[in-house]
Amino acid sequence: MPGARTIDDFRRNLAPDQRETVDRLRALAADAAPNLAERIKWNAPSFAKGDTDRITLGIDKSGIIRVVLHRGATAKTPPGFAFEGPADLV
Repeated sequence: MPGARTIDDFRRNLAPDQRETVDRLRALAADAAPNLAERIKWNAPSFAKGDTDRITLGIDKSGIIRVVLHRGATAKTPPGFAFEGPADLV
């Protein structure tokens, strides 16, 4: 949300159904990568290791919630990298 400085500010400006979805996604990200720090970046919750963003959530103007899994400006595929997704969601 424009001007959000904290996670609480961001959440406060969401509609209840959006807040519930964002909170579920935040919990999934925190559980999947507990070593990442959560902060607001680009007016959205973002999980990072130091200054390197790894997961960013956002809501576009139409209300669609997106999840960005960062791999860098030039994606590199390290040996053995794979998304294991039995439901083919990734």
